[in-house]
Amino acid sequence: MNPIAGLSCPSVVDTTFDFIETPDFSVLDTAICFGETVTITTINEEIGGTYLWAPNGQTTDYITVTPTTNSTFYVSYSALNNCVYTDTATIIINPLPVIDISDFYVCLGSPAILEPYPPSYMYVWDDGFLSNVPFIPTVSQYYTVTATNPVTLCKQTDSLFIEIKPLPVAMFTSVCSSIPAQFINSSAGGLIYYWNFGDGSPITVGNDVNHPYLEYDNDSYLVTLVAESVYGCRDSVQNLFIMPLVYYTPNTFTPDADEFNNEFKPIFSQNKNVGSYHFLIYNRWGELIFESYDLKYGWDGTYHLQMSQDDTYTWELIYADIVCGTGKKHIYGHVNLIK
Repeated sequence: MNPIAGLSCPSVVDTTFDFIETPDFSVLDTAICFGETVTITTINEEIGGTYLWAPNGQTTDYITVTPTTNSTFYVSYSALNNCVYTDTATIIINPLPVIDISDFYVCLGSPAILEPYPPSYMYVWDDGFLSNVPFIPTVSQYYTVTATNPVTLCKQTDSLFIEIKPLPVAMFTSVCSSIPAQFINSSAGGLIYYWNFGDGSPITVGNDVNHPYLEYDNDSYLVTLVAESVYGCRDSVQNLFIMPLVYYTPNTFTPDADEFNNEFKPIFSQNKNVGSYHFLIYNRWGELIFESYDLKYGWDGTYHLQMSQDDTYTWELIYADIVCGTGKKHIYGHVNLIK
């Protein structure tokens, strides 16, 4: 049978295709802290073949790098079957924590507080010290802390120095033999001095100071001195100021038998502090007309049981301040007798 003109006969070709299974080849992205070194390793089920990394140009199945910025590394793998596979690894660089701490000083015996910033970090101090917990340092030294960012886990170590400043030494002596009271400052290491005189008066600032106590009825006053150094460190001391004996004698008395001013004698601020008392009266011719060893008794104006004439008389007072211990005082004066 003849073929039909214009038609072709079908034909069949048998072909065999070999499909190559793609290997599980990859590298992983990762994040590191600034300054760290990381090893990028390929994940590959194939054996044999060659590697090429960019931009390093290395030909191993891993590379070790220390990037300082976010970086991308490329790797290609040429298998034994001449197939080429590629992947990339991105390395994210997390910054180290930035800690805000500064050196400072404290006064000897005063508490210090370690206060790193920001508070969002985790802090571990060497030797077991704790943030924001007061403690009393005993020596000047460095304190080292490691801060950890709780999100990136990056760490940073820093240190601060705490210097111990010495305290001034507050000292003073007082002179109790006079009013105004005299206070002599013998402190060491102070710059500013604060005085509290114990009588309710305002605080006085000064070195050596005088103070005019106005109340003589008190035996003593507790005086406080605070010495402050150039660093603001303070020391204080308290001493009793013993009030000196103060006496008063009128210049005129009138022994006229009324209820006022009939006796002449010295009046002391504190009778119990008077020792070796001796009081004498002389007329204008120097004749002794009265004497007493007893504070309670004064001159009533008589001599030999007769009232003395109006005149000016000399008095003599001998006494000792047994508290201040200033020795015997010997004083003369005059008084007018007017009837």
